[in-house]
Amino acid sequence: MLTSKNGRDEHAAKNNHGTWFYVQVIDFALFTGDKIKARQLAEESMHRLDSQLTKEGKQPLELERTKGLGYSTMNLRGWFDAARLADQTGIDLWNYKTSKDASLRTALDWLLPYALGKKEWTYQQIEKYNKNEIYPLLLQAAEQFSEPDYLKQTAKISKESNDVLTDLLYKK
Repeated sequence: MLTSKNGRDEHAAKNNHGTWFYVQVIDFALFTGDKIKARQLAEESMHRLDSQLTKEGKQPLELERTKGLGYSTMNLRGWFDAARLADQTGIDLWNYKTSKDASLRTALDWLLPYALGKKEWTYQQIEKYNKNEIYPLLLQAAEQFSEPDYLKQTAKISKESNDVLTDLLYKK
């Protein structure tokens, strides 16, 4: 992934492809025991996060898509995965502030009212958004940011459609 043409292309991608590149290579580096490489990649990923968020927490490259709400959620899920992996290297992506003073929490807080249907989505979303996509992010955010309100927000998402495995993984 670090040397092939496909890997280099994904590494250079400015949108969610670049985010998920970091998730994979940090994970692979940790899996192979190369904590130094994992830490280097986690530090490097901060620059990508900086380029993806506005000061309000919007993700403009995802908002350009035909399913902007879904892609914004999916990209943020990638960042949450990257942050969880970066923890193992001593890098705190959860609380990292970009040059615009935005963070993963800023991005979640901007996205949340749209994902829960409290605000009208004004960007493209050509198919119905599935609120369950935000559910695991709320569970993780409740713990990471010591914010019980995130956990309360999960009650607004249908219990029947939630994945039991998600609850086992993230609900404390």
